Amino acid sequence: MTTNVRVLGTPYVVGNNHLKLCITQHNSPSFDCIAFGLAEHFDHIAMQKPFDICYTIEENNWRGKKNLQLNIKAIRY
Repeated sequence: MTTNVRVLGTPYVVGNNHLKLCITQHNSPSFDCIAFGLAEHFDHIAMQKPFDICYTIEENNWRGKKNLQLNIKAIRY
């Protein structure tokens, strides 16, 4: 779990109900994230307000490109 994160750039909804976003925390690097089934949080996150996340870290392999991403399981604000 990480607290007080903010979206970096603009989040977007993918598929039917999933969020794709990049998050950052004060003085830390940014991380790409996917949040399956959590698109209902889009409005709050898009307002650039801080929020907390519970997640797992995973390797994303998309079209032959591998990178680490956070798989967000829950969002709290």
